[in-house]
Order: sequence, then structure tokens, then C-alpha cells
Amino acid sequence: MKKWAIFLLCVFCATWPFSNKLTAQALPPLQPEQDACNALELCGLSFTVPYSYSGYGQKLEHSQGPPTFSCFDETNSVWFKITVATPGNIVFKIVPADSTNDYDFAVFDVSQHPCDSVLYSTQQIRCNGNTILPIGSIPGGIIGLDMTSTLLNVPAGTIGSPFCQFIAGTAGQQLLILVDNFSASAAGFTIDFTGTTATFVQGPHPALAQVMPACSKSEKITVKTTKPVKCNSIATDGSDFFLTPSGTIASAVGQNCSTPNGYTTQIDLQFASPLAPGNYVVNAQTGTDGNTLLDLCGNALIAPDTLHFVVDPANNPAMVRLDTPACIDAKVVLSHRILNSTVAANGSDFKITGPGPVSVVKAIPLAANASPYADTIELFFNSSIKVPGNYTLSVVTGTDGNKVVDTCGFSVINTIGWYVSDHGYLTASATPNVLCKPGYVSLSAAAQIPPPAQVLNCGVNGTVCSNPSNPVSIGDPLAAGNSYESPFIGYYKNERTQMLFKASELIAAGMTSGTISQLTMNVMYKYSTSPFNNFTIKMQCTTLDSLNDFASGGQIVYAPKTYSTVQGTNTFLFDNTYDWDGMSNVIVEMCFNNNSWTSADEVQVTPNVGSKVFLNMLDDNTSGCALASNTAWYPPASDRPNITFSQCLPPSGSYEPTWVNASLIGDSTSFNTSAYARNSTTYKIQIFDTNRCYRRDTANVIVSVRNPMLLPSADTAICYGDYATLNASGGVTYQWYPANGLSCTNCPNPTANPMTSSVYYVSIADQYGCADTLKESIKVNPLPMVETRADTSIYWGGSVVLNSSVTHGLYYLWSPITGLDNPNIKSPTATPQVTTIYTLLGIDSNQCKNKDSVKITVMDNIPIFIPSAFTPNGDGRNDDFHVKNLSIQRITEFRVFNRWGQEVFSTNGNDKGWDGTFKGVDQPTDVYNYLIRITSPDGHSDTYKGDVTLIR
Repeated sequence: MKKWAIFLLCVFCATWPFSNKLTAQALPPLQPEQDACNALELCGLSFTVPYSYSGYGQKLEHSQGPPTFSCFDETNSVWFKITVATPGNIVFKIVPADSTNDYDFAVFDVSQHPCDSVLYSTQQIRCNGNTILPIGSIPGGIIGLDMTSTLLNVPAGTIGSPFCQFIAGTAGQQLLILVDNFSASAAGFTIDFTGTTATFVQGPHPALAQVMPACSKSEKITVKTTKPVKCNSIATDGSDFFLTPSGTIASAVGQNCSTPNGYTTQIDLQFASPLAPGNYVVNAQTGTDGNTLLDLCGNALIAPDTLHFVVDPANNPAMVRLDTPACIDAKVVLSHRILNSTVAANGSDFKITGPGPVSVVKAIPLAANASPYADTIELFFNSSIKVPGNYTLSVVTGTDGNKVVDTCGFSVINTIGWYVSDHGYLTASATPNVLCKPGYVSLSAAAQIPPPAQVLNCGVNGTVCSNPSNPVSIGDPLAAGNSYESPFIGYYKNERTQMLFKASELIAAGMTSGTISQLTMNVMYKYSTSPFNNFTIKMQCTTLDSLNDFASGGQIVYAPKTYSTVQGTNTFLFDNTYDWDGMSNVIVEMCFNNNSWTSADEVQVTPNVGSKVFLNMLDDNTSGCALASNTAWYPPASDRPNITFSQCLPPSGSYEPTWVNASLIGDSTSFNTSAYARNSTTYKIQIFDTNRCYRRDTANVIVSVRNPMLLPSADTAICYGDYATLNASGGVTYQWYPANGLSCTNCPNPTANPMTSSVYYVSIADQYGCADTLKESIKVNPLPMVETRADTSIYWGGSVVLNSSVTHGLYYLWSPITGLDNPNIKSPTATPQVTTIYTLLGIDSNQCKNKDSVKITVMDNIPIFIPSAFTPNGDGRNDDFHVKNLSIQRITEFRVFNRWGQEVFSTNGNDKGWDGTFKGVDQPTDVYNYLIRITSPDGHSDTYKGDVTLIR
């Protein structure tokens, strides 16, 4: 163990020489050579490291705990590899560029084992954790292997034992050397194998490995080699490379090559002008410096060597999916990763348009283990979307002054749409749903989906979480143990630790808003021999993104008690559960206050989680939970212990039912209530479902509005035998009663023909069955008594008085009017030309009518008289021969003949007879023959023949 040396540093800090320090190029953590499998291959007697390394590689491969049982914990480390060519003794010196630097080393024999098995103690053949304190105890700070030491292992903190025993190398033996700078100074070192009699294998020549993935390869590419090459072997004009089929390389710069004695596996090639999209080949050649690339042993890259690459068109990140229903929040899935730092926390990078107002108020990139990149962003809205319909999410420039961009600087430019529905999972009804007049109805609704979870605010809950959901682990499950970022460092009496967990990590790991009931930590190696007293755990939500100092405001969730760690899973069941709102960052604080010292336990720690996510402070005098930070001695770390949270999901909340846009409701916030419906109303109820989406349904109540009518609107009077039409309207169905005298009983307009005065009722119903009953009275008036005189006869041309009587007569109408002197009086005089039946229509004061008739026979068949003799002597008596008693007949032919058949007279009228002359000459007495044709008005003709005697 080496950490205890911090205490000694405090003692000797006043005398520590800080002058004459040499500054080396500082490299960021996670360099390839910081992992054993990427160890730098050495082949010569001396190699200078011009860099200062920090942290360790992708995994902690060397620690003091099992299974390694090493003499120090790996930190600020770099790995080397040598392969013995010819046998001999192997010695070396590690010479710090700054003599005050405290270096450690370990040697592993991996001849029969893969490189990642160095954690096992059987491969560790040398280890030296000697401390440089007191300053000057080790000349030049030099440590290593020599021919005089017999030590195989020097435990951490040992003073005065800088060397371990030499190694007798055998041909083919492979050794890994871990060099660790405990001082964490910005200075390099030299590993010098002078005195070694064994020789080392030169190793394979370097080669081109790949063109590194990049945003755009049109302006430059990064070429990776199979092994590190010397920076000073790279021609800066790029002449070690050329392009085909086109393009010119303008320069070449090795990464981490700010010092010419450095080495790199990645070389940036800058093009003279951008390449068009297409397929290209980068070729290796001898540069203007006279060589190709050289590895650390001077082995040259053998040309020709080529790599193919493609220049693609620009590729903007795109929103490819939005997890629905997206009512109060939404997860936006992107086509590829974006930079979390370009996402404005207040959500202003995103704009929502749609039928209802809604805005994004918080945006959290979901990145596991605090990665700076994410391909999913959790968005939180200012409220649940109220108005259903189609919505569109677009990316705009946020209040941070930029849009959301990817690692290449390309911004998200597309939009994505989704539909928000408020239908389903809720049914509403009203009983009754039809009212024939304003009245009360019962409203009821039922949900077919669980209610939303209760909205939690951060803070101590205190209730028991009896059914926790699946645990959520934060951290790399394959991470190694570490005592540096451990809350159980017992070599001080008191410790205070805070760990920051970002909401993005928690959500990405599967945590949701809930009640945290316990947490667990994995103690990988237990060294403490006594319990930790007054061990306390606090939690708090925070807006902090980094721990620059201890945050105040934590609430106790695990009450102070004596706690003894166990190797493996340590479970801390909270005394006070803690509610997490699902959006805030979380700080977990652990502290203890011991009365004596013990050792430090190693907990599983994920390296390089994020900037300043771990902060602790150690002290012997101040209670742990009251310690203030000292970032000079204990700076915030990017490594953080793994923690597994167990939580209960929030209890079910309320549906929050609300009957909206309606008045006169008993309780508008209850599923079941009553309402007074004055008119037809649609009652709408809304709730929140599991996802806090609005769900709505309606219950329609119809209040019948009717306008029944019955015409005529006043009581009706008819005359006996007449019909009255009853006209009802304003309904769908009709029912009349009584049925007597009605033409139909279920039609809207029956005709009524009652024999006596009657009252008729009609029930008029609408489409809902709501009915109104109206009535109509019909008075039946008797007909007046009408009597005319008895039938009579008259001769043609005669007249007769038509005497009559009418009870309560008011009006008289005789018909036909032919031959009447006045057809509108009670007793007119009739002079018909033909036999006529006269009808009297008598109307009384009730406008009732009756009639009677009289027949007047006109006698037009009077016998005619044709004389048998006449005496035309001028005495005025029987002086001519003519037809007598003609009335309505007409003589159409009248002829007289003498005995010889000569016609002596002819006419065709009634007004002329024969005067006994022919052509003015009196005819003698004689018997004459006649032919007379008489025609009646009806066209009937009678012919008369005979003789007449003319007497003189």
C-alpha cells in the first residue's frame, strides 16, 4: 500500500525540494500503452520517456489486493514489453527526469500467458514500492534491478530499498514492466538497461494499420500504425505518404509529438486541398527525411504499404425515433451520437409545434457512465399536452448559442412528428341520457388503464419501500478495485466522500423517478480490521454537474451507526428512503468518524467517468461528516465507485378526473357525480393515464326541445256530415284518441267526421319518445231544414213562384239560375223554357247547408190545328190557310198544290199563310192538297199531308 505516504508528504512538505523540475509533455488518461496488452516494445539498452502519464488504462491491472498481492496500486502508469533473444542477466535503472519523483515498478513473466493475465501473482516476479521519502534517501530517485540486491518484492512504503534482484533472462522469455509515477509529477524518465547481458528481440516492423474513423476525411485523415513509431521519423512535409488516384498531402504530424523524442501510433495527414467524395488509397514511401516510419527499435516500415479509405458526403445527425406517447416527456433517438455539451439543459434547443401550446423545459442526454456522447435525449415538457393532434419536434438554436451537434460539428436539422391521442382507456356515461324536460342526471366514468405514478419531489420520504424494483447499477461491472476513490479509507480516523451521479447516467441505466430504498457497493478487497464508526449516508438532488467543493444540503438516509465492511457486496438499507424526481443529478455522501486507524478497503471503481464526479477528504481531528474539502491535497477525481441503487416505483397517483366545460355539476373532480341539465349537453371528463397523457371521453345528455302544434289552434265547429282536418306537427309519432270518426289514429293529419260534438286528443312524441298531449274540440252543428214547393207543371212560356222555407235561413242559392228572376231570394219566380229541376241550397247562421229541389215541368207538345177550309173573302175571319196552335215549333216546309199538282204556295216560316192566290190571281173554289213539315226545337220534324177547301 502506498497511500499512507500522503501523511508523510505532509510532514516533509516544508523541506521537499521543488526546484530543478523538468517538465514533460503531459498526456491525457487512457493512452494505449497504459494497458498491458499495448505495452511499448523495447529492444535497446536505453529508452527515454518524454511524457508524464496520468491515471491508468482501460482497466486497473495491478493493485495491492488479491489476486495480485502486489506492492503498490497502479497509477500514472505505463507498460513496457521486452522479449529475450539471447539469454543473459537483465538489469535496469529507472532514472526520473526529476529526482524528487517517486517511481515504482513491477515485472511480470508472460511467456506462457496472455497479456491480460498479469493480475495473477504467479506472473509477478519483481515488485518495488519503495518510497523516495525522506528526500535524498535514494540518489537521483533511481530504482530498478541490479546484481547485488536479493529482494524480489519491496512492499509499498519501504525506505531505502530502491533495487530488486536481477532477472536471469532465457531465450524467448517475454517480460512486461509496469512503471508507476506515484508523485504524479509532470516529468518523464529513462529506463536504462546498461549492464544487461541478455539481448532483446527487435520485433516486427511497423506497418499501417488503419485509417481512423473521422467525421470527414476530405481535408485530413489520421493513420494508425501497428506499433508506436518515433515522432522524429515522421517527415513533417508528409512525404512519407502519397495519395492515389488523386490528392496531395501537405503535412504530417504525429499525435502527442510536441517533443521530437516522443512516439505515437497515430499520424494526422493534412491535404493540400479538400478531396471530393470517393474512394482513395494512402501509400507509404520513403520521405524527404531519407526513411520511412521507424519504430522504437529503429525498425523501418517496409514500403509499399497501403490503406484504403472513403471520403463520404456530410452526414448530419438525424432524429430517427421519438418514443411515444410523448405527452409529458419524450425520448428522442438519434441516428448517431451527439455531443452532450451542445444540449441546452433548459431544453431551448428544441421547439414543438402543434394544435396546442407546449414547450420543452429540460433536456437530458442519456449517456451511460457520464460519457460525453449520447444518441438518446430525454425531453421534459412544461405540462402534459392538452390538445390532441399532430405535433412536430424541431431543433433550433438554444439559449446556449448553438444547436445540438455531433462529434463532427454537424447539427441536427430534421424534424420528427408524432400524434397525441386522448381517446381510449376511459368510458363515460350519463343516466338517463335523455330528458324530456330539464332535470338531474347521474354522470359516471371508469378508467381502463392504471393511473399515473405519484409525482415525486426530491427529498427524504421516510416510508418503507417493501417491494423494490430491479436494482440499477451505475458503473462498469468489469472495473477493478481501487482504494483511492474509496469511502472506506481507514488509515485516517475520519473521511467524508461525495459522489455525483448525473441524471443522464441514471436514466440511461434504467432508473426512473422513484423511492430509493438502499444502495450497494462492491468491496473487492477488504483490508480494514475494525468497523467504521458513525458511518452515515446522505443523499441530495442537485443541479451541479461537477464537484468543486463539498455540496451542502444532504439529508440523512442511513443513520449513523457502526458498520463493518465485508468483501463483496455491501448493502445499505436506508433508515429513511429517498425520493428521486427522475430529472435531477444526485449526490451520495458517505462519512465516518473513527477513534483509531485501520486499513483502507478497495471498492470497485469505474475510471474516467467524468470530470469531478468524486470528492473526498481525510483527517484525524475533525468529524468526518463535518470535514471541509481540501482540493489541493484531495482534488476532485474523474473515477468513481460503482453503486447499485434499489428503488420502489412511485405509488399510484390520482387520475385527477375533471368534468370540463360544463356547469351545474355536483362534484366536477369525481368519477361519479350528478348534474342538472337545462338543455342538451355534452359532458366531457378527462384524466391522466399512466404516462400522464390526457384521456378523455364524453357523455351526451339530450334534453328534448319540442314544439308540438295542433291546427286549427281554436276549437272547431263543423256541420253535421262535414269533415274537419286535424293537423298536428312537431313530432315523429302521433297517437289520436278516441278513434270514432277519425280517418287514422297514428298519422299527423287525420280527417274527423264525428256524428256529434266530440273532443279529440293527440299524443305527439319526438324521436326520443318524449310526448306532449294536445286536444281539439269539434262542435257538430245540425243542418238547417230546407223545404221547397211541390213539383208542378207549366206550359211553355209560363211562370211559377218557387215558394220555400229555410230554418234560420241566412243565404239562399237556387240553381240553375236559368229562368229565375233572382236566384238568391227565398221564393224566386221561375219561367223555364224546358222542364227544369230547381235546387235550393239554404245556409243558416252556422254556415251549415242543406238543400231541397222542385221540378217544374214545361209542357211544349200542344196539338197543332190545320183547317180543312178557309174563305179568303177579306172579312177578317178565316181569310187565309195557316197552321194554328204553334208554340215552340217551327214550320220548315209549307206547300199547297192545285188539283193538277201545280204548286200554288210555299213558305218556311210561322208568320205567313196562303191567302188563296197564285201569282196574285185569286184561285177558284176547289180542293187543294198541302204538305206541311213542322220541326220542334229538339230537331224533331213531323210532316202533315192533306187537303183544304178554298171557298169563295
